[in-house]
Amino acid sequence: MTKILHIFDDEVHEISILLYLDPQDPNAQKFKPEQFDYSIESLKYIEKYLLKSRKENWFNETYNRIVLRCGSYLGEVVKKHSKREYHWFDYKTAMIFEPSIGNYENSIGIHFVLSDQDRTVFPLTKIEKFIKNNKENSLRSFAQVLSEI
Repeated sequence: MTKILHIFDDEVHEISILLYLDPQDPNAQKFKPEQFDYSIESLKYIEKYLLKSRKENWFNETYNRIVLRCGSYLGEVVKKHSKREYHWFDYKTAMIFEPSIGNYENSIGIHFVLSDQDRTVFPLTKIEKFIKNNKENSLRSFAQVLSEI
């Protein structure tokens, strides 16, 4: 019996847009939409935002939303520049072709993953690591490396 894989490409792309175009989110209003062209260079705006925002009082209250939106944008950049044909899958669907995902700690970082069913990458987890480890986990380097393999 063949399992049907649900792809979340449209849904996750919409989440990435909310990062900079959500009229009800005061954080989104800090961005200039023209800066978000899905280029690798545009990730510097996400890096600056995360480095500055994580010191704010409201950051922990909105952590999941920030990881989801920034990670979705990061993944969309990877999709745009990669030679691979990545698609977005939710955690349960990704488990079908990447059972090792079950070894990961259950967090927002694995809610959606990018995969071509041969290689699976974790843009949301990358955002979590960037938040915790600063520049040691450059988002631009992540996207650049994945665009070349």
